[in-house]
Amino acid sequence: MLPNAHSARLRIFSNQQPCTYATVISIHIWIACQLFNEGQAGMSQSKLFAKGSTTPLEGRLVHLDVLSPDDYIELARTCLDPEIWRSAIAKIGSAADLKQYLERGLAQRAADQAMPFVIRLRADGRAIGSTRLAITSENDTLEIGWTFIATPWHRSGVNADAKLILLSHAFEVLGCRRVVFKASVNNERSKAAIASLGAVGCPAVKKDPADAEDKTIQWFELPANRWPETRVRLETKVARASAAVRDA
Repeated sequence: MLPNAHSARLRIFSNQQPCTYATVISIHIWIACQLFNEGQAGMSQSKLFAKGSTTPLEGRLVHLDVLSPDDYIELARTCLDPEIWRSAIAKIGSAADLKQYLERGLAQRAADQAMPFVIRLRADGRAIGSTRLAITSENDTLEIGWTFIATPWHRSGVNADAKLILLSHAFEVLGCRRVVFKASVNNERSKAAIASLGAVGCPAVKKDPADAEDKTIQWFELPANRWPETRVRLETKVARASAAVRDA
């Protein structure tokens, strides 16, 4: 049976005069296409929480493990430098703040709203940050964000590797059509990093309704047709950083 919305459209179209057999067939084909597209729209979201989605995502410098409550202890040792959070959307000033921040990520996962990860060095397994891949209200669009990395690994290639891992997963495994990012409008470092991916800044600067601090944010978007170029750019950065680590 056709869904109500599509049945209504069929009644509206079929009441048009004249209504030929070819017209009715065309209408049914159109409805079938709409149903297929609606099914496709939820594919990336359902795959994000599919069986096996807890498997670590591997990169050259880091691997992303699904966040667990125990990761808080390690992250509290390395990620409380005020410089990390100075211009961030979240306000983290203590270990308790960080714990609450991570718990919100775990709650999002429990509600099938996001998949939070801990960023670990491949060299020794140390936890040096966290990031998330989240569902949005728009079809086939995922958000990458909530990222923080310990200060010693800024500009080390770690962030580029983490983004390469997540973007590859979003576009090539989950099949999404667009990835979005956001940053505090005053966080020039974060905005520059997002823009360097090839993401385009949206003209509207909005307030983030989910943020208790109500900071002004800037949205960016990376469509799937720009992903191949972005992938090459990120792979070059990661290869250069990996070579530097080997030579050190």
